[in-house]
Amino acid sequence: MDIKTFTLLMALGNFTLGGAIFSFQQQNRNLPPWSDLLISKQCQAFAWGLLYLLPTSSSLLSGPISATPLVIGIALEMIAIAQSLKRFCLRRIVFFILAICLPLYLIAHFFSRNALLSFAAWSVAIGTLYIAVGCALALDWRTASWLRRMMAIANILLGLTISACGIGPVFLVANTDWLNNQQTLPIIFLSFYFLLLTNGFGVFLLSRQAQDAELLRLTVIDLLTGAPNHRGFFNALTPWIALARRPGEATTLLVFDLDHFKRVNDDYGHAVGDVVLRSVVNIGQKQMRDSDLIGRLGSEEFAVLLPRTALPEAAIVAERMRKAIENLPIKTRRAVIHVTASFGLTTIAPDDSTLSLMKRAHDALQEAKKQGRNRVIESKK
Repeated sequence: MDIKTFTLLMALGNFTLGGAIFSFQQQNRNLPPWSDLLISKQCQAFAWGLLYLLPTSSSLLSGPISATPLVIGIALEMIAIAQSLKRFCLRRIVFFILAICLPLYLIAHFFSRNALLSFAAWSVAIGTLYIAVGCALALDWRTASWLRRMMAIANILLGLTISACGIGPVFLVANTDWLNNQQTLPIIFLSFYFLLLTNGFGVFLLSRQAQDAELLRLTVIDLLTGAPNHRGFFNALTPWIALARRPGEATTLLVFDLDHFKRVNDDYGHAVGDVVLRSVVNIGQKQMRDSDLIGRLGSEEFAVLLPRTALPEAAIVAERMRKAIENLPIKTRRAVIHVTASFGLTTIAPDDSTLSLMKRAHDALQEAKKQGRNRVIESKK
């Protein structure tokens, strides 16, 4: 395939991908990265289109008319990928690369009149951008998906290839015949083509992965408090019930609810009640270890999982939480509210099921209410 046909293919590919991004953005308007990605594809399509229309293929390598929008378009693409990964620090790196390499390219083109030097600066700018985004994709390598790993490797290797093709001739040759060399340019353009496919479709797939992960998170998280909901808490509890069948340290379940919480909703409204629930979760988390877990089982009912904690130590934690809730002034627009909570505790037995464990914890909780509320009661078993 000749260079002219290749540049036309790249222009059409970026234009088509831009159309797909625009269509996707109309259905998902609250996705900021897609705006940058759409503009980047428009810039790149414009640059490749100019290259196709210019008389010689080397115009891209020596002329800023098409080279500058291509570099800017690729930079915007890198920023969009960084935003989709929530790697916002990469924006600064991209701007830093542009601030150094793009002026060097323009200086080399207008002042040195050396096509080798101008192309070296241009290719290093583009190659470094791809390497930077590849490194960002490679972060959290162990937990990253195979898609992210593949994109990271492709961006780093192809970015190095583009940079090497620009820097190498400065040291290896003394003339500019290589600009139209039928071996060097195809390597560069093939790198661009593979990066177009990898990043173009990769961003779509990464976005789909993020949406699926968010939907999965929403099924196990209570949106009001940010704590695991009933399903999420029981998903975390189940493995500990299985581990209780083996010899080892005990694990304790703590169940509590807020005393007379209905009065708060009736007297101040549900908006104030929501503030109370969030405040209780926040103060409760401050009394726990990182390994402990608090979840919201229902309206004002919560549960706390204390792994590798015997009943006496768990009772200390529960008492600390009870006092923290009792002494917490919850400030709302209408009033400063004080609430109390009743607690029931039990350890996980080897023969426990989820049903028997929760029944025993709730029995202890009901006993705490019968004895006057605002207290901690341990299960008798």
